[in-house]
Amino acid sequence: MYFHGNGGSLYGATLETDAFVSAGYGVLLVEYRGYGGNSGQPEEQGLYRDGRAAMAFLAQSGSVSPADTVVVGNSLGSGIAIQMAREFPVRAVVLSAPFTSLQDVAASKMRWLPVRWLMRDHFDNLTKIARIDQPVLVLHGTADTLIPVNHGQRLAMAAPQATFMSFNGLGHDISFSRQAQAAIIEWLDRLN
Repeated sequence: MYFHGNGGSLYGATLETDAFVSAGYGVLLVEYRGYGGNSGQPEEQGLYRDGRAAMAFLAQSGSVSPADTVVVGNSLGSGIAIQMAREFPVRAVVLSAPFTSLQDVAASKMRWLPVRWLMRDHFDNLTKIARIDQPVLVLHGTADTLIPVNHGQRLAMAAPQATFMSFNGLGHDISFSRQAQAAIIEWLDRLN
């Protein structure tokens, strides 16, 4: 199950996941409220509801159980993937260019504003990931200027079963990289 990043789309998610399909993995691309022409506002609790709806869709179709589902989150989608792993007994979690919390990202960009008090949506990934028992793969580009690589490193250190991979010279669009996609496939193959 693939949760794209902010500003992402189903078309972009198709490009980000085509290597998985070619490797024989089934992929469910999730679109959110407020994205891709969908009604609603993309706020934290609503995005979690969208993730739950996707999990329910898989369960109702009878084709894939949560125990056989890998949730993959890119950037903003990392918050949804982590929340789904807390709520459902998924097989594994893959995070690409993730953040520790939305507040941490905003605070690093706008140091002069009290963003921690002003922001409604938190996506506190760092606190939540410590309670995930499933295997976790974290990928981050060393040249990511939107979400610095230390966010991915800190998440990997907090997760009980995490593997961290950094990619020299890659930026925030790491999910489009064939190198990163190949690393994910290799990691998933080892899980089976």
